Amino acid sequence: MVTLSSLIDTIKTTAVSIKFLRKRVPNDVDVVVYQALKGKHRTEVFKGKKAVVVLIPKKGSKMGHFIVLLPKAGHIEYFSSLGGSPFDELEKLHESTEIFKNLLGKNFIYNRVKLQSGAYRIEDCAAFVLARVFLSKLKQREFVGLFQRRTTLQSPDDIVSMLVLL
Repeated sequence: MVTLSSLIDTIKTTAVSIKFLRKRVPNDVDVVVYQALKGKHRTEVFKGKKAVVVLIPKKGSKMGHFIVLLPKAGHIEYFSSLGGSPFDELEKLHESTEIFKNLLGKNFIYNRVKLQSGAYRIEDCAAFVLARVFLSKLKQREFVGLFQRRTTLQSPDDIVSMLVLL
């Protein structure tokens, strides 16, 4: 029998790839591997895009971490569900920081709140990235705030509303 718990378990254990994400994001969102940004200026990367999802691979592993870059007025937002700076996260994944140093410059903001809980899994960060892309009009603090309050779904109306939110 299908239950909400079994649906959630399925989502949490379904492998996520760049191809998977490309099928699910709007046309004005790119999904790329970190190295594809090498040598590119932010005007080129963000031209006609409301967001760029980036897979940062972990050297020597099939694992990695999805983040999203959002061009905002006057700055770029780096969103990661792990709540670390881009440079700390790159070091943990054993990747060079040069690409983001050049792309982000000095005028960027990043999420400092760890939202992803439990074991580190690429499925979790991909889900947060998709949510951030679809809710990109929210300020970062508003988006993060959605996950800092406990919400109880009390009726079928509440459940279906959450299912179709994005």
